[in-house]
Amino acid sequence: MYLQFYGLREAPFSPTPDPKFLFQSARHREALAQLVYGVRERKGFIVLSGEIGTGKTTLLRTLLERLDDEHPVAYVHNSSLPWEGMLEYILHDWGVKTNDATQAQRLVNLNEFLIEQHRCAATSAPSAPRKRASTSGTGCGWPGPPTPGSSPTAPSSASPNTVAASRA
Repeated sequence: MYLQFYGLREAPFSPTPDPKFLFQSARHREALAQLVYGVRERKGFIVLSGEIGTGKTTLLRTLLERLDDEHPVAYVHNSSLPWEGMLEYILHDWGVKTNDATQAQRLVNLNEFLIEQHRCAATSAPSAPRKRASTSGTGCGWPGPPTPGSSPTAPSSASPNTVAASRA
C-alpha cells in the first residue's frame, strides 16, 4: 500500500538493518574506518558497543560487505551469552569443527586455527588472496562465512551490544 502511494521501489522498513541505507555521520565514518582498519591490520578482537538504535548492526553489516574472503570474521550478535556460548558462535562462524568437544578442547581448536591462519598469512603473497579451506577448517584459508540466514549466528536484529571478532 505504501509502496505505490509514495512511489517507493521497496519497503521502507525492515526487521534487519540494510547497509545500503547507512547514513554515515562523522561518528559512523570513524567507527567504520576503525573496524575496517582493525580487521585488515589484524588487530585481533574488535568490540563495537553503543545504545540501541545508534547503527551498530548496520555498521557491522556494512563492514561485512566490504571485507573479502581473506578476512575471516565471526559475528556474535548476542553478547549476553556466557563465554562458552560466544566461543561456540566464533568456532561455528570460522568453520572450526568441535564434535562435542570439551571447553578446553574447543579452546585448543581455536588456538590451532588462529595459529594456522597467522602462519598462512605470513607465508602468502599479499597480491594472492588465500583460498577457502575445506569444511574441516584445517589448512591455509578458511571455510568462509556461513550463508546469510543459514547460520544461527546470522544477525537477526539490532541488539544493545554487538560484537564482531576478527582473527588475530
